[in-house]
Amino acid sequence: MSLPSLKNSKLQALSVVLCGAVLAGLGFLPLFAGPSYEFALACGIVVALIAAPANAIDVALHQPSPAAAFQRGLTSGVLFALLSLSIAVAHGVRAGFCDAWAQLPLFFLGPLVGALCSGTWGAMAGLILSPLDGRRRRVVLALGVGLLGPLLSIAVSFGRYYASPMIFAFDHFVGFFAGTLYDTEIDGADRLLTYRVGSAGWLLLAFGFCAALDRSGRGFSLEVRTRLVPLTLAIVGLAAGTAIAARGPQLGHYQTAETIRSTLGHVAKSRRCEVVYAVGIAKRDADALARECDEHVEQQERFFELRFEGKITVFLFASSAQKAQLMGARDVYIAKPWRREIYIQQGGYPHPVLGHELAHVVAGAFAQGPFLVAGPLGGWIPDPGRIEGFAVAASPSENDDLTLQQWSRAMKDLQLLPPLSSVFKLSFLGQNSSTAYTVAGSFVQWLHRTHGAAAVKRWYGGEPVWTVTGKPLSQLESEYHAFLDQVEVSAAAMNVAKTRFSQPAIFGRACPHEVDQLTRLAGYHLNAQDPRKAEELYREVLALDLDNYSARLGLGDCSLKERDLAAASQRFEQVARDVRLKGLWEAWAKERVGNTAWVAGDIAAARKLYRETAESVVDEDHLRSLDIKLLVTPDMAPTAPVRSAVHALLIGDPTFGTDWTVAGAELGRWSELDPKDGTADYLLGRNYFSRGRWEEAAARLDQALSKPLRLPRVLSESLRTRLFVACALGQTTAASQAYARYGALSDLPEARRLSVQRLAERCGAAASSNSSGPEPTTPGSNLP
Repeated sequence: MSLPSLKNSKLQALSVVLCGAVLAGLGFLPLFAGPSYEFALACGIVVALIAAPANAIDVALHQPSPAAAFQRGLTSGVLFALLSLSIAVAHGVRAGFCDAWAQLPLFFLGPLVGALCSGTWGAMAGLILSPLDGRRRRVVLALGVGLLGPLLSIAVSFGRYYASPMIFAFDHFVGFFAGTLYDTEIDGADRLLTYRVGSAGWLLLAFGFCAALDRSGRGFSLEVRTRLVPLTLAIVGLAAGTAIAARGPQLGHYQTAETIRSTLGHVAKSRRCEVVYAVGIAKRDADALARECDEHVEQQERFFELRFEGKITVFLFASSAQKAQLMGARDVYIAKPWRREIYIQQGGYPHPVLGHELAHVVAGAFAQGPFLVAGPLGGWIPDPGRIEGFAVAASPSENDDLTLQQWSRAMKDLQLLPPLSSVFKLSFLGQNSSTAYTVAGSFVQWLHRTHGAAAVKRWYGGEPVWTVTGKPLSQLESEYHAFLDQVEVSAAAMNVAKTRFSQPAIFGRACPHEVDQLTRLAGYHLNAQDPRKAEELYREVLALDLDNYSARLGLGDCSLKERDLAAASQRFEQVARDVRLKGLWEAWAKERVGNTAWVAGDIAAARKLYRETAESVVDEDHLRSLDIKLLVTPDMAPTAPVRSAVHALLIGDPTFGTDWTVAGAELGRWSELDPKDGTADYLLGRNYFSRGRWEEAAARLDQALSKPLRLPRVLSESLRTRLFVACALGQTTAASQAYARYGALSDLPEARRLSVQRLAERCGAAASSNSSGPEPTTPGSNLP
């Protein structure tokens, strides 16, 4: 029986219409418009689940020759590939392309080659089943076996995800899955290219055997003598496919815990943790992280009121790039509670997210299901709101300036607070990440305080919230909102919250991968003294995202690098005067105008703008930086120690930027010439600490604290940093002394006070408690 042509096959037509409808609908989501990574992933899945069974049924019903079956599968794959590409291009024309030339290689290597694999797999499945008796039997089995290939391939990737640290996947049908939603830098195209050599090998194997086979009654016959060339091609294809699969770890197609351990190469052990760390990370830093890990686990045991049994493994990578290559998460930190493992990159002391990721593992002690996380159906369907909310509540940040409740109150007043019913389910992923994490953590923290650790553990473990509290979520939400109404929030905090929580989630952004990549590249070129190339890239960002204020400020930085102070000031002022802006963007723009005035020699104008900026921010690090800039007065000579040191550290040369070598020398001169002011010694100590020079930092901070410190924020940060250094070095007495002095200060932000208390508890400088504060955020790069 001969196969009908693709044009005349009703089954093929139906499958094409179904596939086209699904992909066309997905393309209207901003993140899926055009040949993007997300649309490529969707195409690979949808085409595999439709094309493979359609071809299997078609071939099984019509019982063609093996060669005709292979041809049908391949040509059908080409048809589905062209359909996917056409829909991607159509949506790109409709919504605008996001750097199509960069996206197309991933699209071609991913779903387009995957469509060929799907069509061919379906044809081979149908060919194997075609000798069977009964039309209905053939159809049912062809449907099942056609789906089995893609589903089994996905199951293999899922098995690797479950049984190893990796979260990325390469798949013959789908292409490349990067593994995280929040990473916007996708860089798997080079590895996908080598992976597709293996795909080509399996396709060549199928072609060779089909070309060597003939139908013989109800079976097949292999023509060995007359079909040596096809058989040779089949053997070559088998060898290529097998070789690529065998060298998967070396080619970066997959990893195991053993291959990652071998690549990182070093281990540091403590009582509760094992740190597997990369070559290039100092043993002292790994040992300190292991101690810090112990302290976090014990603090979380007190918060959850439990005893966590066994050790936790911390994989510590040298950089985000190494982490992305080996396990898949570049700028996202990951925990796998069922493996008792977390995956982070080096981040200094105290590590900004170590406690948060450990909390996921500790919470697994009272969770259900194969993943040991909260969620419906015994944890089989994860609830990201509870998963992240518990970690946020149990392990607050050491560097935030408002508590979770203060941020949530600000969101409530700004009408940005999402309903809890949308937070504690999968729709959590559709929220702005800052919003979702903050609200989830705030509510869990409130629930912990009002109903106790036992109740929150039962809720995480799978019991409905109304069972553990005796109240439905709607009533709890009303009580939670009433609690928030009692929280005080400043006007400056409201401005900051508006910027922080009004950003769209990744699904609502247009071209997020291209925008973020271009912004990073522009920053690299700016730092490399190539402002013209940086400006070109910033303009490309603005072509994709007209209201990208980071790029607009970047254009001003480009003018400043070229020493065109008038143009730089004008560009910064345009952002500062934008009537649509309030909050941080306006503040950052004003400060940049002030910095430009400083470079031009107008210190008075710069001071005025710094004071205005200070009225709109709540970040203690930022405010302290402004305080230090305000030490410089118009009557100071450019060579005065204070002015030259602050200029080198916080303003920098317009072309070359700030330079720690120059700043360190100027700070040393300031310290020597003004022995009655400890500010210069603090700045030296703070920068030594940020560079991991803990002993030098301790000496300089002690020197600073032995002198008058006229700026309150400098005094508080000197004590806070001295506590950090003492804890890192294991100096319990010095830590206790620093904490005692810090606690005696007045007017400390509530969030800072709580975070310092938690750190002091961990390293033995304060009595333990169940206090909890704001959610984890990565500390900024401000060195003052």
